[in-house]
Amino acid sequence: MTDNGSNVKSAFKDLSWLGCSGHNLNLVLSHTFSDEDSKMEINDILQLLSVCKNIVRYVKKSRIQTKLETSVKPAVATRWNSNLRMLQSVSKNVSRLRDIANDETDKKLQRLLIDVNDQLLTEVIDILRPFDDATRMLSADKTPTLHLVIAGKVQLKKHLVAKSSDSSVGEALKSRLASKLDVYYHVQQLHKVAAVLDPRLKGSVLTESDKQAAVLELKSLVT
Repeated sequence: MTDNGSNVKSAFKDLSWLGCSGHNLNLVLSHTFSDEDSKMEINDILQLLSVCKNIVRYVKKSRIQTKLETSVKPAVATRWNSNLRMLQSVSKNVSRLRDIANDETDKKLQRLLIDVNDQLLTEVIDILRPFDDATRMLSADKTPTLHLVIAGKVQLKKHLVAKSSDSSVGEALKSRLASKLDVYYHVQQLHKVAAVLDPRLKGSVLTESDKQAAVLELKSLVT
């Protein structure tokens, strides 16, 4: 099992190879916010991300960071769930930052904070958090997780079903994430074989045809 780099896939082409599902989840998120298709539908969220990046940059540069109980965290493209970490850190500190901006008459910080939509910030965090939970679940280093790949996708799909309480842009984000999940989060036969070996999962995450095919594959592997 490796990441999905073409050079790595080529190196293991003669072996039974699986792409890292944690890496696939990161691809889902990165393409959700970077691909141009239907990007305007989540424009408010992209603007929120930009505003939060500017706040984090300014807070660190101006040393306001030292006045906060918890640090603000930048979004780093190479770190998984980095946008979520940034949004959570801004959310935790936004009230304190507003106090600082007003007490010290920091005009620039005031201008930056005006553009923070608190309700949207909370909604986006709630939508993205299960992706972090799934990443952590699949990234365990002391227990097997191959059987959880399908279960993780099933749970994320359920989470991404639109609710009446969703805003229009929140609903658009869910739809975009669900679409990218289908494209980049790959479920292969070995994942199904692993799931069928776990009695907790085989009846809840596999269709009957998938279950039968997985059993046949398992028999072929052990004979």
